[in-house]
Amino acid sequence: MVTLNKYLPAWGLSDFSPFCVKVETYLRMTRVPFRAVVADGRKAPKQKLPFIEDGSKIVCDSRDIIDHFEAKLERPLDAELSPRERALAVAFRALIEEEMYFLILVQRWQEDSNWRTYVPALREYGKVLGVPRLLTPLVLRSIRKQVLRDIWGQGAGRHTAEEVDRRLCEGLDAISNQLGHGPYFFGDRPRVIDATVYAFSSTMLDGPFESRAKRYGCTLENLTAYRESMRREFFGEQSSAA
Repeated sequence: MVTLNKYLPAWGLSDFSPFCVKVETYLRMTRVPFRAVVADGRKAPKQKLPFIEDGSKIVCDSRDIIDHFEAKLERPLDAELSPRERALAVAFRALIEEEMYFLILVQRWQEDSNWRTYVPALREYGKVLGVPRLLTPLVLRSIRKQVLRDIWGQGAGRHTAEEVDRRLCEGLDAISNQLGHGPYFFGDRPRVIDATVYAFSSTMLDGPFESRAKRYGCTLENLTAYRESMRREFFGEQSSAA
């Protein structure tokens, strides 16, 4: 039995981290038996979540975790991808995980109204980890300061709210145009990239954080249908309600 070490479910999603949702989605897509446990990111091998334990092997980072299973599964999801599809998958993964993700962080952590929305989930995570209630505000201020420093250094934190929204809308358009009528990102079979697309689109559009980009993304009918279909197929009756 594989153990998935992750953060905490929130807002009807399986985790408040899109990278944890990504790995869980992949495990469900491939029917790999697993159990999910809430872990302390500070004590993780690379001080980040998710990571998995597969027997005696520990694998960190969502990309490496998926590569680990793709290499050992009898029928890996990407086995029959064409070179062009592989190139597109790499490009879209980079767009989503290396650009859109940091813009989402700006909206969650930098904008005060969205930060206030985020705090209850983080408080609950701290409670599960046993962080003393009186220390929680101090811990959250410290973590927020670190994240703001990180996204400023990465560059996303230097953009105005309007610039962040515009870039996210461009990314959502690209995803929607490639998705087309689906039902999956590359047509009629789920692939690895679907775990990323579903995880990040559901985190952004089904979570409680408000933005112009979120409102725009919710008007993209094929992306809405895709999230609902993926959720029904791989997460059963779990709700998307915030």
